[in-house]
Amino acid sequence: MGTVGVAARRGPIVLGAIALVAMVAAMIQLAGRPLSTDDFWWHLKMGEIYASQGFDLEADPISFTAEGPPDPHQWLFGVSLHGARQLVGLQGLRVIHAVLVVGILWLAFSSFRRVSGSTLIACAATSMWLAISWWRLFQFRPDLLSIAATLGIYRLLFEAWYVDGKLSAGARGVGSWVPPAPTWPKVFAAVAVLVVWANMHTLFAIGPALVVAALLGCVLMEALRWVARPGSDAPAALKQASTPVAQRLAAALGLGLVATLFNPRGIDQHLTFFTSAESSALWRVRDEWKHFDPLDSIGFGPAMSPISLVATDAVIVLFAIAAGFALWRFARRRDGESIHLFGPVGFGLGLAGIVAMAVAVRFLWMGVFPLLYLLRFVRLWGVAEAKASSSTWTNWAWGILAGLVAVGFFRAPNYQAAASSLPRETSAYFSTAFDRDKYYPIGVDFLRETGVKGRLFNSYSMGGFIAYWLSPDLLTFIDGRMNFPDEALHDYKTITLQRAGTSETFLDVLDRREVEVFFGVGFPTGPRNTEATLYTTASLERSPNWRLISRSMRHAIYLRERSDDPRYQQNMDRVEGYYRAEGVPFDRTRGFDVSRVIAERPDWAATHNLLPSHFDSLLTATRSEEPAVRAAALEALGLSFALSGAYPEQLAIDRVAVALRPRAKAPLRRMIYALLRLDQPDRAVEMAERLLELDRDDPRSRTFANAANAYLERSRPTWQPGPHPGVPRDALINVLPLLVD
Repeated sequence: MGTVGVAARRGPIVLGAIALVAMVAAMIQLAGRPLSTDDFWWHLKMGEIYASQGFDLEADPISFTAEGPPDPHQWLFGVSLHGARQLVGLQGLRVIHAVLVVGILWLAFSSFRRVSGSTLIACAATSMWLAISWWRLFQFRPDLLSIAATLGIYRLLFEAWYVDGKLSAGARGVGSWVPPAPTWPKVFAAVAVLVVWANMHTLFAIGPALVVAALLGCVLMEALRWVARPGSDAPAALKQASTPVAQRLAAALGLGLVATLFNPRGIDQHLTFFTSAESSALWRVRDEWKHFDPLDSIGFGPAMSPISLVATDAVIVLFAIAAGFALWRFARRRDGESIHLFGPVGFGLGLAGIVAMAVAVRFLWMGVFPLLYLLRFVRLWGVAEAKASSSTWTNWAWGILAGLVAVGFFRAPNYQAAASSLPRETSAYFSTAFDRDKYYPIGVDFLRETGVKGRLFNSYSMGGFIAYWLSPDLLTFIDGRMNFPDEALHDYKTITLQRAGTSETFLDVLDRREVEVFFGVGFPTGPRNTEATLYTTASLERSPNWRLISRSMRHAIYLRERSDDPRYQQNMDRVEGYYRAEGVPFDRTRGFDVSRVIAERPDWAATHNLLPSHFDSLLTATRSEEPAVRAAALEALGLSFALSGAYPEQLAIDRVAVALRPRAKAPLRRMIYALLRLDQPDRAVEMAERLLELDRDDPRSRTFANAANAYLERSRPTWQPGPHPGVPRDALINVLPLLVD
């Protein structure tokens, strides 16, 4: 019986600990992954610039669409990254990120444990908070410092309101429900945190806002004191204890606001959040600034999942129930103990956290304050201390809660998507400094080695990475700093989606913006609704004013032709010299000829991702006597040629594939794709009818057939603008789901 009793007591804590450890291990793996946070790169670049050039910049050093020189509102974060980069390299920065995440989680866990008085409850609470806030933690951004600083301010100024859980004899011999005021060393330490925070991240305004919320809690406590039942000890106790607390908090607020003026921007740093929020572009970043909807886990993109939505809703609802019950209890008793149960200061901080969460999903981590309030309420109401220690089912409830949260976390689509992006091989995980699949390093290396200069159009997610490696020789179109007018974001979408307005095509927008280099990226996976499905690789394939200078299966770089422009000629000289040194054929008048390079330098093409790395073995397999082996090799080669733009070679391969497997749909779809790319819509329509004969109810086949017919109906020329230019015909091809099963 004794052994069973011990197991019953230990079982819940073991379950809760396993659940939390598993989630923390997953977060360490994500945080320590090859660098993959888009904004990290421009922070690193701006830190390098600030360290070498100071803050007085005449123009934006990395983007040509920026409205002016950047504000150094997060300069210390960038400079710190730059200094760490010089000391430990990019690989060391991965370790620093993981250490920061572990430190934050330890701060949260220890805070929950100190408030609840229970390791088991702390495990469950940390699991819930991690499920809510994980999206911010695994990104290497200054938000990490804001989260850590917020928890630090809490420990210094507010924690006593949560951990002082019982009536105790005060210094003056009366019952006290108000903890001691924060000591002056803690006040000064909090001010120091604010000063560093103010130079790290504009979200430092959260710190003073929380102090204001606590002060409002003191005001609420004073109001409750006045309506307390005459004769109770609440008025005297609260009057003696609340005044010094409010005074110390007010001192922390005043000193903090004055001290944080010591930053390169002065008072403007304090106002940045409000001035930034005026930009409509800011609120269109879906995983950042979208308002929280308690009924929607889909509309937030990767920032929200079913488990994070349920956990967030649960915290908010339970916070409201706990606060409402405590107020109801005070209305009935109107004594000091009821005021203490309600906890006006904790209520103010919890409400501030909920308001921040409602403003934008990027602040979901502020759920730490309503969660702390709940744990305090549970402890004071006696569940944690009196009942949980003697009730096995209560312990198991906390352990099971942690386990369910962990299961929901690991099954969430956004976590699975993040985990699937990690390198599959352990050696690749540790040896790769940054995510090579995400940042197209073959194209970036080409631009760096050739030294091409000018204005470059890039995808949003590539902006920081390109800026870090290539600026100031190449200035980017857009990046995550939002240092550009709304018109730039509109033009960006026009170009990436190949839109056409009433007076100009997307090519006209490129001309108006004087873009000289176009960096196309992505695979043809279908409609381009997000950055993840962006496909601009083939956007300029048949534009007469653009020359292809670099190509792989995943990217294409084009140079705008201006024969009378010395900059264009100099860039072409650089590109021509690069290919001459590589021994790769290149014609400056025609550009990069994919078919010729494959024919003359298949080895170079394979090492530069223009062909599969095992191209030779695939060719050998196409001559195999086993039909299945031949079919697999033909499929791989046909798809590879389609992705690299070698359409004549692709057609030849897919004809053989169709002859080998007459009822195979994939080769027929690719043939339609290639025929449209080669401007042979009549043949594409014939092939489409053949495809539909196999299965007229196949929606994907109908998509290809409809595109072929629509392409045939469009008038030529494709690229000339007019009063109503319409959508260019190539846009019909670029949204075909070539890679979707």
